[in-house]
Amino acid sequence: MYRLLSVLEDGLSSRDKSVDHLQKQIEQNKLAASQNQKLLAKRGLIYKFVFVLLAIGLIMVGVDQHTIVRSFDKDMTGMSKDMHVMMAEITAMRVAMESMSTDMHSMSGDFSTVARDVSTIAVEVKSMSHGVRGMSRDTREMNRSMDTMTPPWSPFR
Repeated sequence: MYRLLSVLEDGLSSRDKSVDHLQKQIEQNKLAASQNQKLLAKRGLIYKFVFVLLAIGLIMVGVDQHTIVRSFDKDMTGMSKDMHVMMAEITAMRVAMESMSTDMHSMSGDFSTVARDVSTIAVEVKSMSHGVRGMSRDTREMNRSMDTMTPPWSPFR
């Protein structure tokens, strides 16, 4: 537009030059418009490609997250089952320990009974040893008595 004004100012006001100049400008504008359309078409194609890539990425992320959540759920279910088994085993161990405690208390009572019985036996053994000592003395005295009763011709003298 500025060029047209400069042409008119320079005195070249012929109609043909102005029309030629305008036709050149129109052709240049058409060429620029077609180049812009090609650029927009390329950009549109690039934008579509980027959109498709983003959509694929989102789908992959969604599938991965679904897989992760499903795997986590499966792991937690397995862990829950293991915890139930462990809880049952711990309960069984607690019952066994209570039973052992009861058995130990009864054994403690049995041990005190055994200790009393051993004490009684010790007293009886002690009295028996006194009796055996007494019998031993009596036997010695009987042997002495028999020695005095043996006739002089006896071979046992």
